[in-house]
Amino acid sequence: MPNYERERLNSRFSITMHRTQYSKLKNFNDTTHFKNAQLRGFMQNYGHEQLNSRTSWSYGSWYEESCDDKVDS
Repeated sequence: MPNYERERLNSRFSITMHRTQYSKLKNFNDTTHFKNAQLRGFMQNYGHEQLNSRTSWSYGSWYEESCDDKVDS
């Protein structure tokens, strides 16, 4: 079972560090990069898990139903 609290903390920390480093490097107020970094951090930590859990749950439900039909006949 994944540890979501640890992953959430790691994601926030890495985004914060990225913002700090980028601010020092560029030194201007363009927030587009920050929004992209936030989205990228979120998708890396949570997007694939949501996709995999939905896909596996849907596939698992369909597979179990098809097996039950074969056993009953």
